[in-house]
Amino acid sequence: MDERTRRILDDRTRAFYLACADSFSETRQAPWPGWEPVARRLAEATQDGNPVRLLDVGCGNLRFERFLLDRSVGFRALALDRCEALAVAGLAADPRLSGCCRIGPFDALRDADVPGGRQAFSAAVAFALLHHIPGHDERMALLKSMACRLQEGGLLALSLWDLDSDARLSRKARRDTDRACRALGLGPLDEGDFVLGWQHRDDAFRYCHSFSGEEADRIVGQLSGELRLVERYRSDGPSGCANRYLLFNKRALSSPSTEQPL
Repeated sequence: MDERTRRILDDRTRAFYLACADSFSETRQAPWPGWEPVARRLAEATQDGNPVRLLDVGCGNLRFERFLLDRSVGFRALALDRCEALAVAGLAADPRLSGCCRIGPFDALRDADVPGGRQAFSAAVAFALLHHIPGHDERMALLKSMACRLQEGGLLALSLWDLDSDARLSRKARRDTDRACRALGLGPLDEGDFVLGWQHRDDAFRYCHSFSGEEADRIVGQLSGELRLVERYRSDGPSGCANRYLLFNKRALSSPSTEQPL
């Protein structure tokens, strides 16, 4: 992807969330089934009585944090999103979150490193985030920055959206992408890249990437120097396989692998 295309797509995605934060948040209230294995691992990590020190990059309206509270998982979170309106609204919607969440701004393409100071986190998550970052190298830079924030044995959990798991949505995404490329003056996009519309609005577009199994393998391979894959599965959506999940431990070589074939 050339730099001009990347800049246009990122600018439009940023503008989308600023303009559509409220309507988007309304559609993102329920937890994902794919979070259950993550919650189980975090619950196990709190058996010593200490809360999980959680880094949530791309936290949105804090629905993952609400999910953890509903599962009685103790945590203290640094929740980051470049659309602060989503995080602020999420914090205001559930009084329980004020005692365990600190929110802040972060832009994966414009900020060099994930914030957090000298703190070492016991878990880091990126859910519904990576498909909004244009470019494989840019996505890997974010993941490696997140890995640097983990303590030894810490958990990194990712979701990778597979748009083609839903035939109806896949057809719509291709129509939206054709319309958006004409409207924005874009040339051909990279394999797996789409530009989605929103609720029949002519001016609302956001970049999304659909991950193949081969791309998931590539991510695993490129993170293998620092992290060990401990679980891999698919979940979510009408098909039950809308997202590919990758769970890693940082240099926790004794952790058993429960990888499932895709």
